[in-house]
Amino acid sequence: MTISFPIWARVIEMAEVLIAEKYLLGAVKECQTGLINGETSPIFTLPSQSVGLGFISTRRFQFFNSGIDGECLSPSSGSILTAARISGSQMVSTYNLDINVVTGEKTTEGNLPSWLDWWEGRYSPLILEDDPLLP
Repeated sequence: MTISFPIWARVIEMAEVLIAEKYLLGAVKECQTGLINGETSPIFTLPSQSVGLGFISTRRFQFFNSGIDGECLSPSSGSILTAARISGSQMVSTYNLDINVVTGEKTTEGNLPSWLDWWEGRYSPLILEDDPLLP
């Protein structure tokens, strides 16, 4: 029994989305912890871009935020962290998963696969909706 390439590619992409989601949610928690602790420039841990598997050498999601790597708040992107799905060797994203580290609002940009329907909404593990930290 063989698995066709399109099905295999979709399974790999689904796994990559779940991994990217894990990193983004972890970054939000790190950033919110820093904000609660009064840090003026909190940072988060960036994932390694090396996957270490023979058939996949680098992650197909890049973690952009238009500031210094790992910076939670930047002048250009505000408080938005992004996991951008990169297509092949191009550095142009197909779609992005975005999350605001202050409000927890999750949004998307670009051409999302139809199966990726759970991302939109809110995730804020530490800052409550009525917290004075929220704008």
